[in-house]
Amino acid sequence: MADQINLNLGDIQMTLFLPLWGRAVESQKAKPLLVDKTAVEIIDRVDFYFSQLAKNMDDLSKIAWIQRSLICYQIRLVEAFPKSELLFDVSSPVGVRVANKKVIESAGLDEKSHLVWGFEKPKDLLIWDSRIRILGVYHYFGTVRFGLRNFFMGILSDLLGIQYMLHLMLG
Repeated sequence: MADQINLNLGDIQMTLFLPLWGRAVESQKAKPLLVDKTAVEIIDRVDFYFSQLAKNMDDLSKIAWIQRSLICYQIRLVEAFPKSELLFDVSSPVGVRVANKKVIESAGLDEKSHLVWGFEKPKDLLIWDSRIRILGVYHYFGTVRFGLRNFFMGILSDLLGIQYMLHLMLG
């Protein structure tokens, strides 16, 4: 088994973590309403005291998390908009750290505004649904000339996949 991940969750992070935990618990039932293998893998790796959480959580909250996921799956966008395309910006985990330091903190915003996750690789999102296809990955800096230092920093950003845009097709 991989090393355990220590968590130090604040209130906001805990509200995002609880549905993940709920999907993992549901996935391990004999007759689950949904199976989220990624949630199970994450929860298995996290060093967190879940028995207290499980004891205090009411069933209605757990059911709501599962239903919310099921509704998203029935609608997640792939089925509702087959052959639709999405274009959005992405940061790698390194890009998240850079953005938090160079943009968020420099703008005087507090930690509540921090970005908290990024894709290691564009293909990471393909595990969400096998019907998603990557049509393009667009880096920002390769063709722009705006000073020698910025040129080299931009090329480094592009090579490391620090920040880019993804073009997807659903369905």
